[in-house]
Amino acid sequence: MRLWIIAAMIAFCGLVQANAAVEINVKDGDTLQKIFKVEATVQSDSPVMRVEFLINDRLREVDQSTPYEFEWDTIADAEGEHTLTVNAKLENEKTESKSIKIRIDNEVGKGVEHHFQQARDLFSESNWKDALISARIALKAQSDHKPARVLLMQTYMRQGNLEAAGDAVEDFNRIFPESPEGYQFQAQIALRKARTARDERRQIETAIAARRKVLDIEQKALDTEQATIENLAKQAHIAMIRGDYERASQLFFACSQQEENNLSYRNRLAQAYLLSGRYQDVLVATGAATRRGTADAYTYGIQALAQTLLNRQRDFEASMRAAEQKDKENPKLHVIQAGLEMRNRKISQAARLAVMAQNEGLNAPQASFIRMWSFSSAREFDRAREHFWQTLDLELLTPEAYVMRGMESLAESVRPGNEEMTETARAWFDLALTARPTYAPAQIMKAVSFAFELNFAKRDGESQDEETRKQALTLLDAGARQMKDSAWLQLVTAFVYEQTGRSADADKALARATQMDTERVTIGRVPDPNRMLEFLQQFLFFPIAPNP
Repeated sequence: MRLWIIAAMIAFCGLVQANAAVEINVKDGDTLQKIFKVEATVQSDSPVMRVEFLINDRLREVDQSTPYEFEWDTIADAEGEHTLTVNAKLENEKTESKSIKIRIDNEVGKGVEHHFQQARDLFSESNWKDALISARIALKAQSDHKPARVLLMQTYMRQGNLEAAGDAVEDFNRIFPESPEGYQFQAQIALRKARTARDERRQIETAIAARRKVLDIEQKALDTEQATIENLAKQAHIAMIRGDYERASQLFFACSQQEENNLSYRNRLAQAYLLSGRYQDVLVATGAATRRGTADAYTYGIQALAQTLLNRQRDFEASMRAAEQKDKENPKLHVIQAGLEMRNRKISQAARLAVMAQNEGLNAPQASFIRMWSFSSAREFDRAREHFWQTLDLELLTPEAYVMRGMESLAESVRPGNEEMTETARAWFDLALTARPTYAPAQIMKAVSFAFELNFAKRDGESQDEETRKQALTLLDAGARQMKDSAWLQLVTAFVYEQTGRSADADKALARATQMDTERVTIGRVPDPNRMLEFLQQFLFFPIAPNP
């Protein structure tokens, strides 16, 4: 009797085994390539708990529900023969398996250039998926093929796959540590992440570091080349981006001496002089072009900016007329005019001119920033934010954009209960200094943020913190030593002195500001924080001049 029971049990188990089977959508000896979806079906009298997919006995995928699938990225595996195994784990603790031999052949033997050209053609057709596959096969043929790695990064970015793009950038920088392309993509990736990240400033800081690395690599390459005029011009351009206007002016001066009739070099020289506060030198540089009869609308526009800063109103008006006679519709002239309108608090006119410049094809960070400036001045912070990102897309090392964000935080801090926003403001000012360590206005604005805190303490009947007072004065002195004296600097000085208890010195600074700009500074006492912000909005970012 016992033998009969045992025999019956063995027969039953055999029946269950006979009714369990695994089928795969590929058969033994097949050749696979690219991304192949392996599909398995399981026929069993017992419920299937999960299906495991193994390549060469290594687990690759587990699927717990039908259809049982595994997307096999054959590009990531070696060419040649592999063993594909599918294990079906049943509820009765049994496993039904099937193994087959397959061959991977992505036609790597056709060579890197063949697959790279395919990838380029597919990319030009916006076929990102297939372009990515071809680029990866090209790199399988030759892992250090630089153009294919650049195309790989580009394609991931177009797909919006920032994580994969970041991994591709890491690989690129590991293989080509002294090549700027990888860091350019790293900056773009961090900037895209910053738009939606809670820690936007950390992501922006990463982007800034990558952008500065690009400039370091480019400068290093130029240092090893022959000092031709083209080389000098490229070095001067890098110096302008970094905000080293003195070095830029020296290099552009050398270029203009070698090619005296090259208006581009002379205009760039005038721009460097203007941004370094050397207004008389601007007139010398532009005057040479006007005497030769080679000046264009930009030349006269830069000349007009210097004249208004030197309080030469008649000369300013004459230069602006000459600029408009040369080319009234010049988009770069529109940006110059927009900056002037912002200084005169004609916000809508300034925004209109900046929009005109952009509509005429001028993708200059200065035009985008003026739009940010105009919206921020009108307290339309959401719209200002759009142009903040647009400005950074065009040039990450634009410190004015970060200072503007800091000023927006200061505006929020004025409301009772929001005093801690002064710390947020300082974080933005620090970011401006990360972008350009020599940008004195950011340092001075940090002094203003501490002065705001002192004002709030006085307003609320609290004692002022001595350390805060000391930091305000130290930062003001350090920033002022790096800047050319101006009405806005004297206004800031008056405000900081007033909040730190130096009222007599504050009055002197205010009088000096009034003397320097009688048309715009018409107040008889040191302004409160709200009024101070209005003055800063008006004066802080002038002059603005795009590249010629």
